[in-house]
Amino acid sequence: AQSRLSEQLVVEVAECRVSKGLLQEKETAIVDMKKELTELRLLDVVL
Repeated sequence: AQSRLSEQLVVEVAECRVSKGLLQEKETAIVDMKKELTELRLLDVVL
């Protein structure tokens, strides 16, 4: 029973790392989009 729990914990930790990686990708994408939006707003002001 203990080895089954250990195995389950390993799986959950791995899934957590994957989720964290996906979250970081999304956060990076949001930062990039915010930069792009700022640039577009600046362009809009210039034009």
